[in-house]
Amino acid sequence: MFKPISQFFFRLIVFFAGIFLTVDLGAQPLSGSFTVGTGGTYATLQAAVTDVTTRGVNGPLTFRLRNGTFNEQVTMGGISGVSATNTVTFESESGNAANVILTFNATTTATNYIIRLDNANFIRFRNLTFQPTGATANRAIHGINNLNDITFENLVFNLPATTSFSEDRAAILFRPTLSSNIRFINNTITGGSHGIMHIGNNSARSPGTVFTGNTITNVYTRAAFFQYMQGGVFNNNTISGSNYGDYYGLGIYDTS
Repeated sequence: MFKPISQFFFRLIVFFAGIFLTVDLGAQPLSGSFTVGTGGTYATLQAAVTDVTTRGVNGPLTFRLRNGTFNEQVTMGGISGVSATNTVTFESESGNAANVILTFNATTTATNYIIRLDNANFIRFRNLTFQPTGATANRAIHGINNLNDITFENLVFNLPATTSFSEDRAAILFRPTLSSNIRFINNTITGGSHGIMHIGNNSARSPGTVFTGNTITNVYTRAAFFQYMQGGVFNNNTISGSNYGDYYGLGIYDTS
């Protein structure tokens, strides 16, 4: 007469075991390639970033953004498992930056970015277009706190033209507490007050900076400015200036 009870408990154990295995498999770290956008693995860039931040990685990971416009604001922080081998890459699925536009209309300094990197490491951005549209706050990328091994490659930045001197109008603004191996390679920047600014720490200077192959035009005040670097590579860039009296094409300040 105990057989039905035994079968009941057996089925109950199997049921909960199935739930446990499903949850456990769903929480596995990510690796490989996934698509982002309409009909992709993730509908939005935020969904992809949330998932990898929650689950971490166990190998190289690439998010390929499908053709279209992503009107989003995303913060990328620490991701478990990342390394020089296990990098996280965000790139255009087609390989053409013009096909993927990331945009956001910021209204305050606190929300002034399309992508914010905050304690982020081993991240790659390739073949994407950034187009901030805020009236006075139009940063594309903002980096803070500890940042290591970040690469921006073959990106296009289109900022509104301005005659104002303001870091609120910078394509890429890095003011980290500590940083190393930040690379800007073959990017195109048009408009804005500042193009690329990387201001390190005067007591723990930033090694491994690379600024090469970039084209910067119509930036009003600071096309490219680097401070508190521990050496670096600066070559093969094309920069055309404005008539602003304190204009810098390339400024390298307080750097060994």
